[in-house]
Amino acid sequence: MTDQQLITITREIDLTVENLSKLYEISPLSLTAVFLARLKLINDVVGSSDDFNKLLTTVIETKSKSQEYTIQ
Repeated sequence: MTDQQLITITREIDLTVENLSKLYEISPLSLTAVFLARLKLINDVVGSSDDFNKLLTTVIETKSKSQEYTIQ
């Protein structure tokens, strides 16, 4: 995967979250909970739940290099 592909996917995800949030009148945080539950389920099904859990732990423990976060 190239950097450009990653940027494109990220932008599409951001737009999807925004659109679903508006469509269902649900907060981004609540929508995130739905996404995480679905991602957890699919990783359980395909047998990568250990790696998924490690990924979540790493993300939680890692501090952002930047104090400022913007959605592009």
